[in-house]
Amino acid sequence: MLKLKSFVQGDVSYRTGRLHENWNLNSFHNKTGRGISGRYKGVLFRSSHELSFVVRAFQLNHSVVAEPFRFRAYNYLSEFDRNLYEVKKTKIYIPDYLLNDKVIIEIKCSKVFSSDNPDFGLLISKLNALSNFCRENDYEYAVLTEEEMCEHILTDKQIKSISTDIEFFKQRHTEKYKAA
Repeated sequence: MLKLKSFVQGDVSYRTGRLHENWNLNSFHNKTGRGISGRYKGVLFRSSHELSFVVRAFQLNHSVVAEPFRFRAYNYLSEFDRNLYEVKKTKIYIPDYLLNDKVIIEIKCSKVFSSDNPDFGLLISKLNALSNFCRENDYEYAVLTEEEMCEHILTDKQIKSISTDIEFFKQRHTEKYKAA
């Protein structure tokens, strides 16, 4: 896995791979019950960590695409993972972001990596599928948590300062982060 500092440079302004069936710019709308969601300069996000990543990517002049394509996770799992986690053949994997047409980014909260998490096995299975997909299709990948992004996590004050570039999907967030 990559760390934030090792991202590659490049300029890609198009989506690659296969779009998921119902792709539209409002695909995150009202799908997140907690946290903020919206678009920053046209790029979708559904958490403050994802927003922080997207803002940082723009600061570093990276191209970033939300949910760039999908693939069947089942096809990239070992037989052991298939049997152990009973992943269905129809289970698809949609990466969070594609950075510079080369690096697949997953944003996760560090809590999900606890063995106490009831979905821990499925998470590891999905990450194994992502790793195998990247190896077979010449992508790199990074799983970023708040620990890797700690110095780049936006505070409420910082979000307010850039709120003119953000279209929030929930009115309460528009009001909360309205520029002073």
